[in-house]
Amino acid sequence: MQKILFLMILGVILISGCTSDNSENTIKFSNYSEELQGGHMEVNDADPCTGIVCEDTTMDCGSGDLISCSNICEDGKCTKCIPECEYVELEDEEFLCEVSERKCPDGHVDICENRKVNGKCTKCTPSCSGHMEPTGLCKDVICKPSSKECSNGYDVICENTCDPDTGKCTKCTPDCGDTDCETDWTCTSWSDCDGGVQTRECADDNNCDTNRDKPDEEKDCEGDIIDHLVFSEVLFNPDGDEPHGEWVEIYNPTSTDMILDGWSIEDNQYAFLIPDNTFLESKRHMIIARNTTYFYNEHGCQPTIDETPTFTLSNTADSLTLYHDSEVIDYVEWGPLAWEIEAGNGESIKRKPNIEDTDTEDDWLSNQTPQPACA
Repeated sequence: MQKILFLMILGVILISGCTSDNSENTIKFSNYSEELQGGHMEVNDADPCTGIVCEDTTMDCGSGDLISCSNICEDGKCTKCIPECEYVELEDEEFLCEVSERKCPDGHVDICENRKVNGKCTKCTPSCSGHMEPTGLCKDVICKPSSKECSNGYDVICENTCDPDTGKCTKCTPDCGDTDCETDWTCTSWSDCDGGVQTRECADDNNCDTNRDKPDEEKDCEGDIIDHLVFSEVLFNPDGDEPHGEWVEIYNPTSTDMILDGWSIEDNQYAFLIPDNTFLESKRHMIIARNTTYFYNEHGCQPTIDETPTFTLSNTADSLTLYHDSEVIDYVEWGPLAWEIEAGNGESIKRKPNIEDTDTEDDWLSNQTPQPACA
């Protein structure tokens, strides 16, 4: 009897266990069926970013401290972020930078704040945004300068401007200042003819702090003059943090001032559109730098264009093409399979002084000491 009772109890336990397991299995299968019927099961296509690890972009803002930003994979390719430099304010509260002022064509005085970066003040240029054309009461007003004859017979002038509130010209008073100081100018010899121009430097031995009676420091000369813009110097292999020390210099050898709307520069991968309304005077240079702060710390002057170019120059092989719309204006290349011009670490390539343009390596000098025209 006890044996029969034991078997009955064991049978109940086994039946309960199987029911519980089957119930659980039934529930799981039911949920799985509902997911299939409800459309919740998804089949993922192969991810093009699988296995791709993107490196961070690292940059030195000129202080020696490296900053970085994270790149991510999109459609199988890594993005290229640009770290934002943070200005390092000095602890010395007495060291303040003056603001830069600029008188705009409509009489408005625009300002921008210079900041302390690595122990030096930056030099910003006010944009005069919205004030480039005389407007309102001053639109058609032309103000003549005021002049005055000083006791020593010299004439001095000061510039009058239109008051936008009244539409009338100001009346400045010329200052004779140190006109009693007699200037004594000494000049260097004239340079060789470069782009139809010869130059020299003149200094006043009496230090009168005036340009009165200063001899000409520039004159026209006979020579082969190019009738278009040209690359004049390129630093593609800077000494230090790359590519932030890279810069490109363009020269206008013509007798015409130019507004560079529709102009661009292209290397063998990317194109950089020169901002509209960029103005380049006759016989003057302009500089496009990879990093404005880095360039200022290295050379002590500001590049012409305060905008980061989209190209990065290769130290081993690359090229630059200057376009006006779709027309090729100038070209330069370097590398083992290109023109036989080169630059070592911290050196530049520079166009020869005779300002010829044969679109060959004969126009260029290798391994030059960098000398940007703004320095």
